[in-house]
Amino acid sequence: MKTFSLLAFLTLLLPSTAVAMPIGFVYDGSQYTIYTQFTNTRFLGINDAGTIVGGQTPGTPGSFGVVVQDGVLTRYDFGFGLTGSGVSFHDIDSNGVIVGSGIIGDGYSSFVVRDGEVTSRFHYGFTGINDAGIIVSHDKLFTASGDSDVPHSELNTAYTSFNFPGADSTHAADINNSNVIAGSFMDGFQLYGFVGDTVLPALPGGLFVTGLNDVGQVVGFTAELDSFLYDSHTGALTRFAHPHFPTFAQGINNNGMIVGYVDVQVPEPSTLLLLGMAVGPLGFCRWRRRRHEPLD
Repeated sequence: MKTFSLLAFLTLLLPSTAVAMPIGFVYDGSQYTIYTQFTNTRFLGINDAGTIVGGQTPGTPGSFGVVVQDGVLTRYDFGFGLTGSGVSFHDIDSNGVIVGSGIIGDGYSSFVVRDGEVTSRFHYGFTGINDAGIIVSHDKLFTASGDSDVPHSELNTAYTSFNFPGADSTHAADINNSNVIAGSFMDGFQLYGFVGDTVLPALPGGLFVTGLNDVGQVVGFTAELDSFLYDSHTGALTRFAHPHFPTFAQGINNNGMIVGYVDVQVPEPSTLLLLGMAVGPLGFCRWRRRRHEPLD
């Protein structure tokens, strides 16, 4: 008992540094499924077939686009040498077409993926896509038709700009099959959410919209590290969170399945090393003492 008491005391003396490790989840409105087998992974989009896309940082510099289907994770790097580039998949439509962002090849920062291959690259980060191939990217609309890269010199003809009326800046997050766009905008120092031409109820610290489905349901997260579901038809905004972790909803499909990630606090390796250095000698001393105790 003394050994464990001393161990507890030493633990209190160690630095309480920890890092947040993202782990993807699926939420059906009542229950969370946390994919603990996929550490350092963010789920960012889901289609009606239940295919999930996102990004994973596997513990080495850089991150990779991931597709999760039937509980199996497939990681993509496209052979472009993505180390340190921070690539991730942001959305997937019902045809399996994926949009993502990150530096690939010679500096393009966003891309379209069909059948596991990059088919188009642009210089703006893509955030959402609908089944017609219309893509949103911050304050721009793109069309995903064609298999080509769009250089800077042709960008003016590749997209249509938009801004939420009266906003200082706009960040489009998603677009549904009715071509309704949802996202967030800044008005002064306040961050608001919107869907179509409707402004979501204001929350302290603002809210950040991340996903939209064809039913008009909007998801996102708040400055208080929880998430929300907004119903465009009723105007009701419901907040939700995992009971133990900060929760960041990122996407929703037409079946109401929500994906996102939770941040799990884990000790830094240096803290674990210090704890191991403290425990090792204690264990050895106790082993030696018990070894020399007389047998009954």
